[in-house]
Amino acid sequence: MPFSIANLPGATLGLATSRAITLDATAAGHGWYIDATPLDDSEFLSGSRLSTLDSRLLRMDLLTAVMHELGHTLGLEDELGEDSVGDLMHDSLAPGTRRALLADVTDAVFGDTAWL
Repeated sequence: MPFSIANLPGATLGLATSRAITLDATAAGHGWYIDATPLDDSEFLSGSRLSTLDSRLLRMDLLTAVMHELGHTLGLEDELGEDSVGDLMHDSLAPGTRRALLADVTDAVFGDTAWL
């Protein structure tokens, strides 16, 4: 999947089509949090909130944004409403927050992983 960087309007972090993903250059002015250990979420309290007490240091999680946009390329729609706030496909993301696909959702999308 080709990725590009651009200045997107307003609070838009990324846009996806079936052929490409575009990410905002500045994460809508928040800056991107680029995780040096993306397979280890230990820097996130309770598995979702970045563990810093200084809110000025909170950035948008690049891994969450990329996974969200990849979800769109697979045909997943944005989730709306309070009951989906913790979902990867929720339509908004707070600075310093990480979301991940649940194992059962991943299995439903990718099926049997015995070939791995």
